[in-house]
Amino acid sequence: MAITVGASVVGIRFKLHSFSALVVLLVVGFSGVSPASAQGFFCPGSISTNLGTQPGIALSGGNCTNGTTGAFSNAALAAQALSDVSQAATIQSTQVALDAISARRRVETEACPAGYVRRNDTCERVAEAEPAPATSAPSRPAAPRRRATETAAPVYKAPIYKAPIAPQPTVTFASWVKAYGDFEKRTGSAQTSIDCCSGIGGIANPLTINSTSKATTGGVLGGFDATWRGISAPGDGLIAGVLVGYMSTDTKLVTTSSTTTGNVASGSATLNAHMTGPSVGAYLTYFRGQFSSDLTFKADFLDLDINFTDMLGFSANVVGGNLLMPTNSVYSGAGSTSLTNYTTAGNLNYRFPTGNAWWVQPTVGFQYTSTQYSSGAAAFGLANGSLFRLQGGAVFGTDFYSGGYRVTPSVTALLYDDVSVSGGFISNGLFSTVPLGLADEGKIRGQGLFTVNIDNGRGVSGFIQGEVRGGSDLIGYAGRAGVRWQWGMS
Repeated sequence: MAITVGASVVGIRFKLHSFSALVVLLVVGFSGVSPASAQGFFCPGSISTNLGTQPGIALSGGNCTNGTTGAFSNAALAAQALSDVSQAATIQSTQVALDAISARRRVETEACPAGYVRRNDTCERVAEAEPAPATSAPSRPAAPRRRATETAAPVYKAPIYKAPIAPQPTVTFASWVKAYGDFEKRTGSAQTSIDCCSGIGGIANPLTINSTSKATTGGVLGGFDATWRGISAPGDGLIAGVLVGYMSTDTKLVTTSSTTTGNVASGSATLNAHMTGPSVGAYLTYFRGQFSSDLTFKADFLDLDINFTDMLGFSANVVGGNLLMPTNSVYSGAGSTSLTNYTTAGNLNYRFPTGNAWWVQPTVGFQYTSTQYSSGAAAFGLANGSLFRLQGGAVFGTDFYSGGYRVTPSVTALLYDDVSVSGGFISNGLFSTVPLGLADEGKIRGQGLFTVNIDNGRGVSGFIQGEVRGGSDLIGYAGRAGVRWQWGMS
């Protein structure tokens, strides 16, 4: 770790150099260390005032202070929201994986053998059309004109008729790839005070804190899986697969502090975070009749680069009988660390056909994300944490054929609640305990998805999807597209 105060360039880089190190991390995770280095990272060390230089400025209780004057550190507070932002990006990546797995299951559940098409939830066999007469056949004399009372002989037409479904291959394999983009905006506010110093008349100076975060995420996920049928009953199946991917998130957090008194200068900070890294995971899906269940595990190994500019608003005071005026001081810093988000997610589904090719599928599920930081993250006020989300809703869809392609549009409506959010930042003597308002705990929000799947009936299918979500202090949009390949063996 290297820390330079003044230019404030901090380089903190944790790398996994071997597979054995990765195994240790998966088993025991990272452990936190003393965040004392944060005293120099978020605060300038000294400032210039109307009474000369004020030395000894360090972080304490969320303020950059020397006991004589102090300023609320908007940058330190903004950094503590990075855990929420990183977990949100991981959840979006996980949603992409869950959608892909759900689509894979639907393809397998509704698969028909070659020469069959699915209509109204059944596989119907298409008989071959009657061949046209050969063009080289000799011409025949014209048939005599029939009298009006005579009836023409019936013309045979090849029918489309239902037949028992032919046996499916014992094992089918498939691969898929999805690209996605996501935008999310969060807002929050809180109240605190500058009480590190005596101030004018010894009165604590109240502050109003406002914050906004905007995160843009993009990435790609791909998977490979195998499907086995007849596991415990005729017609059921088990899909097991692995997935890999890469994600990138750019986040901008803007935090301001203001007061109605004239004893503290207003302050503001802009913090930019760039988070990138690979993802690996595995999934299982079981289906039987209209019932299905999914279970997914995914790990995101992420590098986090941070830079900020903070206009610190220092408080007034009386020093040796002289008035120390409220002062603004601009300070900047940059650094980097690493983290790993481990996510386990599951869903239970049951599909009800409603007739005329329409169906509805209620669904309930959960996601649990554990965030493990490298030791250097303590310098930014970041600590290990976790998030547990519950969700429920339904998928409404239909099927139709167009130009030989099966088209399946569907609409998903969900409610979700992050019922438990713990940790994520250090809340001791150095950092503020002010709730920034960007966390999601206990806030019920809604999510809607519109998806169109297109299947050519020969093992290749694709989809496009749009998403909107929102609720208290949050709005988000997403777009996704992908393709799937399937093949089998007996």
